[in-house]
Amino acid sequence: EMRARWGDPRRHWALRDIDGQRRFVFPAARLGNLLLLPQPPRAGRPGEAYHDSAVPPDHLYLAVYQFVREGFGADALIHFGTHGTQEWLPGKDRGLAVGDYPLRALGDLPVFYPYIQDNVGEAIQARRRGRAVTVSHQTPSFAPAGLYDELRDLHQLIHEYQQLDEGAVRERSAEQIRAAVRAAHMNDDLGWSEAAMREDFPAFLGVLHDHLHRLAGSAMPLGLHTFGVAASPELRLGTVMQQLGEPYYRALGLDPDELFAADFRALREGRAYRTLQRYLRDGGEIAKVADPRLREQLLRARELDRQLADTGELEALLAGLA
Repeated sequence: EMRARWGDPRRHWALRDIDGQRRFVFPAARLGNLLLLPQPPRAGRPGEAYHDSAVPPDHLYLAVYQFVREGFGADALIHFGTHGTQEWLPGKDRGLAVGDYPLRALGDLPVFYPYIQDNVGEAIQARRRGRAVTVSHQTPSFAPAGLYDELRDLHQLIHEYQQLDEGAVRERSAEQIRAAVRAAHMNDDLGWSEAAMREDFPAFLGVLHDHLHRLAGSAMPLGLHTFGVAASPELRLGTVMQQLGEPYYRALGLDPDELFAADFRALREGRAYRTLQRYLRDGGEIAKVADPRLREQLLRARELDRQLADTGELEALLAGLA
């Protein structure tokens, strides 16, 4: 099957003459008993055929895994990064035999797989078909997306329109909103034609306003997570704030819909963020908070922050390797 798809392995593009023998070459760095290398390309070129259930791995792919097992003599393999290709190689969905490609690559080598905690579906694939012991790791820190540029200005126009009385000024404001929506093609995104916007503008305005609120409250990842390293105290506050969500905002007397519909650069100046800063970073005493609802939310915030600060990721991986 591999010959039919990839040809004679003796003529593979990755072969070179080394010390009088034809050998596969691939990048790797040896650091004592540790060998670091990228996962070999699944189908000759990086990124190709990741999920293709028909195309077999090429000769280099299996050769690299064989070298890790037999040439380097690894005691265990760590797959870093969600996700790789070994668990997606062709073969049965479950109950794989040793001759199926995912297990043929591994042989009897134990596999540990740090895997992002919010991708449960593909982690199951890594365990079921990749024979991996998965070690969950945190997502990046998150913060509300807020609004910016034309979206921020459009939201402001909506509020200005809502304050106006019926008449020519209000109609000019409505036309400004329609023009801004057309320029951003948002009516297409929302499934509203120009005629429909004009025919029932109040209904369209409600749909548009809700859409902007959803965009503003969307969780925006802040960079990438470093395995075994907690995010900075500042970034963790944004994550904790979103984990608390609506009950926390309502305990502060804030409107969850309008809370983040502002310039994203000003979100850390808002009351929701500053309250967490006061009680989780600046020494404020939660026990002295009079409102029991807010006190409960702040106690939960403290526990969430503690868990984010103590990732336990490296310890879990080392426990597996031990």
